[in-house]
Amino acid sequence: MLNKFHSQLHNHMRFFSAFLKYPRIIGSVAPSSSFLTNEMFKFVNWHKTNTIVELGAGTGVFTERINTCKSSQCTAMIFEFDNHLRGNLQDRFKELFFYSNAKLLMTTLKQNNISSVDVIISGLPFTNFSNQETSEILYNVHQTLRSGGLFVAFQYYPTIYTQLNQVFNQVTMSHIKLNFPPAFVYTCYK
Repeated sequence: MLNKFHSQLHNHMRFFSAFLKYPRIIGSVAPSSSFLTNEMFKFVNWHKTNTIVELGAGTGVFTERINTCKSSQCTAMIFEFDNHLRGNLQDRFKELFFYSNAKLLMTTLKQNNISSVDVIISGLPFTNFSNQETSEILYNVHQTLRSGGLFVAFQYYPTIYTQLNQVFNQVTMSHIKLNFPPAFVYTCYK
């Protein structure tokens, strides 16, 4: 129990340190709660997921869920900009594939001979990006998802809803109050 507490404290400190270094890119002072994690993966059908992508992995709260739930045949591609955070994730999850730049999603998939993705999970702080950066990433996400594919993103402000509606066929939003800070989860289908 004490080891788990120390591990969680270490993750929080590592995350906060990354936030101080890159506040515009990290976007939060604390990792996601289990309540937010459960909502993010609520509609993922693990039996039908052959390829899953995570954008903005941070300390790996969602990465851990992906690693635990994915089948052995499922390819998991994890994108994290911060070198230190990404290095720690690579040490913890050796069987997953790691990349640095979410803006290069389509290019990275092509380089790995992957034509489409079943699920994309995002912790990217879109409110910290310019409209052009957000549009570029959402375009990449939409283009790489298979028909009927699932994109789930969380944000701390409900400002991205309109943009998501312009890109995806179906968008729903839920509010997770048991997270610090409270978050909005957007579930989108292509």
